[in-house]
Amino acid sequence: MLSGRAAGEFWEDGAGSIIFQPGAVEPWRIGETLAECFLEDRQNAEFPYPASRNQKTGGEPGAGADLVGYSAGGTTSLFGEVKTSSELRYPPPAATGGKGTRWQLARLASSGCVRKRLIRWIAFNVLESGGDGLERCKAAFDSYAAKKKVTAAGVLIRDVPPDRRDIESVFSHTRGHTREGTKLDVLALYLPIPVSDLPRRTGLT
Repeated sequence: MLSGRAAGEFWEDGAGSIIFQPGAVEPWRIGETLAECFLEDRQNAEFPYPASRNQKTGGEPGAGADLVGYSAGGTTSLFGEVKTSSELRYPPPAATGGKGTRWQLARLASSGCVRKRLIRWIAFNVLESGGDGLERCKAAFDSYAAKKKVTAAGVLIRDVPPDRRDIESVFSHTRGHTREGTKLDVLALYLPIPVSDLPRRTGLT
């Protein structure tokens, strides 16, 4: 890890302009971070290995879901999808479109193959990082192996007046695809500032 003067020289030499290009931090990326923070703060979730850590360039998939971690204090795997939208429609097309929240969440809630792939992704990160992550990983894996327990979460980040239709549409559609043992969470977070203003307000422009 770089510290002190070395860190300053590292950024001044131009590395910072390569990693954080002007306009490179899109609002939807900040929306995903807000969703993680909310779930950690309000629902006792943990995201020790953010999916962005393994994000690849060129549009290739990384983990395979926006949110990958644990719920219930680290005893159950949590997989989730996040959509950020300013459209004054309830629900927005980002939630109902061809690969919107409804489709993505139903896939997480119903596909054993998808969930096993995400569990393997967590396992690879645990083995790479070591530490106390191995115990949490084993507890979540045992829970899935015994009762197929997993949490599937869908989060909408919005800057429009709140409306229950945002949640109800996604929940009612996904519930019909949910396998036994799956806990389904659908949330909408309504921001007091425009989504387009997120990069500036967070200093990430």
